[in-house]
Amino acid sequence: MENIKIGDVVAYRSDSTVSEIIRKITNSNYSHVAIVVSPTQIIEGDGYTGHVRYRNILEYKNHLDIYTLDFLTDEQRIGIASYMESKVGLKYDRLLLLWLFIKYTLHIRLPYKNDKKVICSEICNHAYRSIGIGLAKKRFPVPDDVLKKLRLSGNY
Repeated sequence: MENIKIGDVVAYRSDSTVSEIIRKITNSNYSHVAIVVSPTQIIEGDGYTGHVRYRNILEYKNHLDIYTLDFLTDEQRIGIASYMESKVGLKYDRLLLLWLFIKYTLHIRLPYKNDKKVICSEICNHAYRSIGIGLAKKRFPVPDDVLKKLRLSGNY
């Protein structure tokens, strides 16, 4: 775990049916992303519990790839973590998942606006934007969109 730093993005993939469906629909290598906020904790938008929450990184052991931006300062990394910590408890946007399903499977773009709920990749993008770095151009990014500007630094 020595290569994991605060502010890094962890990307998750498993062989579960849900993970495979998300990856297939979004044409992503990963089904979930979260941000490291301490050596043992991540904060994630969790569709199962329905809110943004802390999680012990050990729960994802052997299923994570770690992505980083090498030029981030300690201050920026703390800023990313602080942003994520301020969002703990925010509701997860399950309706946005349906919207993304329609967009990616039926290729229909419907209007959508909800600033009070988030999905995992959206909140990671917002966290980096809070320090002036946009990871994804899309308003509602999927996991691979968030990772394009980052460097794979290891596995966990």
